[in-house]
Amino acid sequence: MRSIHLFLLGIAAVLVILVLNLAPTHATSSLTVETNPPLNEVVPFTDPVALSLTALDETGAPVTDAIFDITLLTPPKTPWLTSDFPIVEGTTLLATTLEAADGTAAFETTLPIRGPYQLQVGVSPQVPGSFEPYTEAVTLQVPENPAKYWNALILVSVLFLIGLGGGWIIGGEQDVRLGETAPRRVQWLLSSAAMIVIATLLTISFMAE
Repeated sequence: MRSIHLFLLGIAAVLVILVLNLAPTHATSSLTVETNPPLNEVVPFTDPVALSLTALDETGAPVTDAIFDITLLTPPKTPWLTSDFPIVEGTTLLATTLEAADGTAAFETTLPIRGPYQLQVGVSPQVPGSFEPYTEAVTLQVPENPAKYWNALILVSVLFLIGLGGGWIIGGEQDVRLGETAPRRVQWLLSSAAMIVIATLLTISFMAE
């Protein structure tokens, strides 16, 4: 009796799997986004980025005679680690309407800061009723400028070496001469450290430019 029950349960499981596999799937319209250069190669606030949007119907074919309502939002504000231009955080970078006879719309824009941009696109037909309007939201993740990491590494290394050398000098035996507020070696250290820091900051500024 138990074997019969197991056999019936097995048949029921097979039937459920077949029904699920044979059930029709409802295809939906979609939107593809391509960027040139690719997002992982984009450097914020440099050359413009070309974006190409293609609207696809339920069969995966490009729609014809479409209208794109495009809104591009900059990365939102954060209470920590703000970008180089906090004033543009959480703002609308672009809002435009483009017509696309072949279902593809292209435009260029400069992405000023790193972080996740929100691209909101509404697709509607130029001829009412030719296809169902729909809306897509795509996140465009722009990486940080790699030069900033190198600049930070250079500055930290210089400060570390200055601190190491300063500790060695100050920790040694000092001789304060009459009329001086600090030992001669400490004065040289402070003057040299100031000049090195200024030179490093100028170098980093030129590299950033």
